[in-house]
Amino acid sequence: MKLRRFFKKWHDYSPIFTMVVAFLFLITLLLHVLSICFEPVANFVNRYPARGIRFLLAKVTGIFPFSLAEIVIFLLIPLTAVAIVLAFRLCRKEDPKPSRYFLSYLISFLMLLYCGFVLTLGTSYFTTTLDRELSLEKKGVSAKELYAVTEQVVKEMNTLLDEITFDESGHSVMPYSYDELNEKLNAAYKTFTKEYSFVASLSSNVKGILVSEPLTYTHLSGIYTYFTGEANVNTNFPDSTLAFTMAHEMAHQRGIGREDEANFIAFLVAMSSDDSYIRYSGYYEMFKYLVNALYSADKELFKKAYEIADERLYREIVAFNDFYEKYQDNLAADIAGSINDSYQQMQGVEAGIKSYGLVVDLAVAYYHKYESFFE
Repeated sequence: MKLRRFFKKWHDYSPIFTMVVAFLFLITLLLHVLSICFEPVANFVNRYPARGIRFLLAKVTGIFPFSLAEIVIFLLIPLTAVAIVLAFRLCRKEDPKPSRYFLSYLISFLMLLYCGFVLTLGTSYFTTTLDRELSLEKKGVSAKELYAVTEQVVKEMNTLLDEITFDESGHSVMPYSYDELNEKLNAAYKTFTKEYSFVASLSSNVKGILVSEPLTYTHLSGIYTYFTGEANVNTNFPDSTLAFTMAHEMAHQRGIGREDEANFIAFLVAMSSDDSYIRYSGYYEMFKYLVNALYSADKELFKKAYEIADERLYREIVAFNDFYEKYQDNLAADIAGSINDSYQQMQGVEAGIKSYGLVVDLAVAYYHKYESFFE
């Protein structure tokens, strides 16, 4: 009897739908808290229910050749305006029930967004760290170790350079279409996940963003949108970055939340490919991260790293810097950087956006384990 009265009173203020959403929200909140506190819970949620939801979303939205998330984001502006006008009109009515229902639906929408985040990517930030999954000994990195890995990466990259075509400006040229690159990366992920089952096996379509050129002003090269399950990339960036960026966003799509780990997965996936240009893209991006870290650690070793680099690699970096100069300093980049930094810290990543560069720690630990030149 009391339960019936409770439901009736609830229905006076909001529809039954909101009760269902509120119940889901409470369960999701509990799972989120447990995942933050207990790593095994985070591992379970990320590898089973969340993996299934990510897979389903990627397959459903993969039907569309364009980024569904991009369309949704564009529609938010007019939809928000309509919602404000509607809310104003409802508040002016004498009957409070419509305005209560409207507020209930709005709160339900926000709760569903939270549930979607937790049940797709949210728990991945609290799972077993990648160094432990790969049995790597991650520790403080010295400048000499950074240089040793940089030297090795350069040596391995040099074996590929004769197979890469460069244009007059210095940019390398991808020898096939975007769709072919997508297929090759899916094949590389298939090879990679056979050995590392903690990364989901999934064949997906990475979406090129329609407004890539304007987006470049935010310095965003790719975005994983959890609410549609889509990996999206900025196609305005030079070819040299595209394969690595796609592999990075595909890592998020497969349950890797931390940015340094998504970067390193992208590198390992590139190494799993039998395609020279994808492998070159992986080495090229890792080289840039390594020399950036060297610049902070030891200026002399930083200079030496460029001295051992092939002239074609040096010209590639110069060409990229020339491209990037137009987008370097602007308000959009500052705002996007602040938002991303805050988001990373909210997920327990203390380094914020600097965590992208922490991939060098994983690289050094990896080469420590699998290469003998440290001995």
